[in-house]
Amino acid sequence: MKKFLMAATLATTTMAATAAHAGSISYDFRGDYQSADYNKNAESVTAPTGGATKNSDFSRMYFKIARLDFKGNMNEDLSYRVRWTFYGNTPAVGTRDNIWNNIQLAYITQKLGSGFSVTLGKLYSDIGGFEGAMSGADLYLTSESYSHKFGNDQLASRSYGTGDGNILYMTGAKVDYTFADQVFSAMILNPAQDETTGSGAFNQTSNAWGLVYKGSFMEKAISLIASYHELPGTNNPQGAPTSYTSDDKSKMYSAGFKWDATPVMASIEYIGQQNDYKPAASSFTDKMDSVVVKAAWTGWEQWTPRLEFTSTTEKVDSASATNKFTGYGAIIEYKPRKDDIYRYHLAYQNIKETPETGSDLTRQEIVLGARLMGDFLK
Repeated sequence: MKKFLMAATLATTTMAATAAHAGSISYDFRGDYQSADYNKNAESVTAPTGGATKNSDFSRMYFKIARLDFKGNMNEDLSYRVRWTFYGNTPAVGTRDNIWNNIQLAYITQKLGSGFSVTLGKLYSDIGGFEGAMSGADLYLTSESYSHKFGNDQLASRSYGTGDGNILYMTGAKVDYTFADQVFSAMILNPAQDETTGSGAFNQTSNAWGLVYKGSFMEKAISLIASYHELPGTNNPQGAPTSYTSDDKSKMYSAGFKWDATPVMASIEYIGQQNDYKPAASSFTDKMDSVVVKAAWTGWEQWTPRLEFTSTTEKVDSASATNKFTGYGAIIEYKPRKDDIYRYHLAYQNIKETPETGSDLTRQEIVLGARLMGDFLK
């Protein structure tokens, strides 16, 4: 009997230690039915970079999010995280960090004491304010600063879309200093794209860097965020790496305010970019400025209505053009059970582009879907 009790105690202790060490292995899926309609002016427009792609009405059922997330602690001071996504384009490997693009996160965090910690690996860049930090599974209407698209078409300016994994998740090192619900971060990162010589050989000679502030007050009812990043080189709307010069540079900045206390959640933020590039003997500066407003009523147990608004101005210096975008969204979310991380959602969105020349372009979209999230170990 004594041996049995000792064995049972040992087994229980071992299982508890194993569970604590294992951390979590969570899954996150969101599937949608999506229907989009364009006015005739939008359907007749070819891609701004000269490609053959045109906007056209469509409907589809697809996975917006599908990923696995591994989290755990090696000890009280060292934690790790790996997030693997299996949706979107076929995995590719960047020469600069030598890891699949569909590995969104792969990092360790070491606490250093006195509020300091250091994170190494592929991590959040904290570009794009609240919008950039929000889970893709919770995004409906997004600003052009996030998508860099109107429908199927990439925008003409040489600015980045925050939602592009090339800048949302970047490989490097970040130092955080935390005190009283305030976090100050400084980071150095790989550039967004592989830097190469004219012959295509890898030739990275500079890094991206960023400074970020996140703070909360009044028992986290108020949240603030501010960020500034500089990236070498500029984006190429065609999707291929551009030929960099030492003067090419992208500056990205944001500032936001959020109120989140039941039954009201509301946020407003500004997201901006300035992209300087010098092809041959020319010199151009493209700019993009977005305002994002979101509001939700969280006072009901199962239903959450949301309203969203975006306003963006895009300046394409090389074409001496200014394009404006305005978006409206209305969403209703429903949870069959209050405490489950499972929901249904229905969203309506209307986005209008007012180009420098030509008629207004409009896109209307209906999204109906569901999100499921959980932990394999629970």
